[in-house]
Amino acid sequence: EELSKPNLSSAGCAKAAVNFRRCLEKIAETLEPTVEKAAIKAMGEYKSRLKVFVDKKLSQSKPYHDYVVSELDEISTRISKLYNLSNKGVHEDWFRKAFSILVLRLVLLINDLLTTFPSKQKLMYDTNHFEFM
Repeated sequence: EELSKPNLSSAGCAKAAVNFRRCLEKIAETLEPTVEKAAIKAMGEYKSRLKVFVDKKLSQSKPYHDYVVSELDEISTRISKLYNLSNKGVHEDWFRKAFSILVLRLVLLINDLLTTFPSKQKLMYDTNHFEFM
């Protein structure tokens, strides 16, 4: 909603960044519900959960594993940087472009994470939702 407004405010940018982080947190809770507490403290809960998940599900393909982990790290960093800038009152014309690109990258990362389920479980896409079969 914030990104569809004609004037993107600093508060709107911060709100969008928080929502992106919350999206990753929900996915992490779903995909990897339990993780060692030491790992959670070291990396932040959602990142550590998603990295544990990727380690388990992509162990057979080291290059793809490394790609997904790099994308997760970069997206997390971008979310944090945009959140911090918007909380400092920085608001510039490039924010809308940065957030639009981040939305696309977030969708692609989520797709990478959701399609790493074991092959016996298929992911069926629908225009309105997805469901596991």
